Amino acid sequence: MRWVAAIVFAALVSTSAFASDQNGDWWNGLSRNERLVYVSGIFSGIQYEYKVWDFGLVLSDKTSSQESLEHDKSVEDFATKHNEKEFRNVSAGQIADGLTALYSDYRNRRITVDGAFIIVVRSLDGSPDEEVQKLLEEKRQEAAQ
Repeated sequence: MRWVAAIVFAALVSTSAFASDQNGDWWNGLSRNERLVYVSGIFSGIQYEYKVWDFGLVLSDKTSSQESLEHDKSVEDFATKHNEKEFRNVSAGQIADGLTALYSDYRNRRITVDGAFIIVVRSLDGSPDEEVQKLLEEKRQEAAQ
């Protein structure tokens, strides 16, 4: 089992070096399973970062000023609410399907997957369609530069 994890980790690390190439053309070349593994990896990264942040707050309790701790706590509260809004009851399959749908439009294929991920999450979290469309247009413009 460890060798499978090592292979998946090596594949993700090797592809991260080419993040600028991870756009719609790259996404469309992946199989359904590869797409699900990729999105699951993003979810795992988000959970890992949250745990690291939480652990950092525990450590800083002993070394930080009260003002700094209050700031850190407010940032943590914001992140918690943000993550709950965006990822509650959202599956890797929904995100993968959203990315596939987004990249079915040739105009979106230059958008990087990390940018497209944000668009898809916003469309799933109940953000107004106008806001999602504006974000899509911004990401298209960024990709065109």
